[in-house]
Amino acid sequence: MSRRVPEAAIVVGVLFATTWLVFPVLVGEVDLVADPASFLGYVGVAAVLFYPFAAYTVTRADDPDDTILPRPALAAAAAAGTLCALVGLVGGAPLLGLFVGLGVAMPAAAYAVAFDAVSPPPLPTLVAGTTLGLASLAGGLALGQPWLGGLTALFAFLPALGTYDHLTRDRLPTRGVLGATVLATLVVAGLGLGVAASETATLAAVLTVGFAGIVTARVAAVPPREAF
Repeated sequence: MSRRVPEAAIVVGVLFATTWLVFPVLVGEVDLVADPASFLGYVGVAAVLFYPFAAYTVTRADDPDDTILPRPALAAAAAAGTLCALVGLVGGAPLLGLFVGLGVAMPAAAYAVAFDAVSPPPLPTLVAGTTLGLASLAGGLALGQPWLGGLTALFAFLPALGTYDHLTRDRLPTRGVLGATVLATLVVAGLGLGVAASETATLAAVLTVGFAGIVTARVAAVPPREAF
């Protein structure tokens, strides 16, 4: 008799991710000492390779807790994400380091929150994610990397919004969200044209704020529900 073994997907994911990380070092594609930031792109791809297999295990296993413990997974991912951010800061690529670090840490954080392994305070989490998102957007404009800054901002803000929505039945005021979105769009448009002096940077900033505002307004419009 055969049975499903979804936990085997984790082994495959680890194998793919580890191979992708080790190979460029062995062939001399990256120099971890001279240019550690050049390794960040490989870490990001490794996360993209690994997490779909982890998601398969979580969704197919009878009890995901028996295969992937939420708290240890979150601790490991948070440590790896923090290391990525530090490598980017030291290596002269702070936005890339933050972007990859969030990409590494956020899926594990979402898993831990969804299974009630951790329960961060909703409003401070939303405020922190919004602040980090705005800082990332501003950093993208200042560093001449508006698209990377915009993606990093969404990576910071949207998980914080999802966490808030999951942990609380309070609804954000829809009109307030839309008003804040319009105001923020005007502000970042001014910054994009004034500080960055670039139509491309302005477009990236406006699209980022507009998308985040639309998603937030949609969340605010959903009737109160029990956390799943």
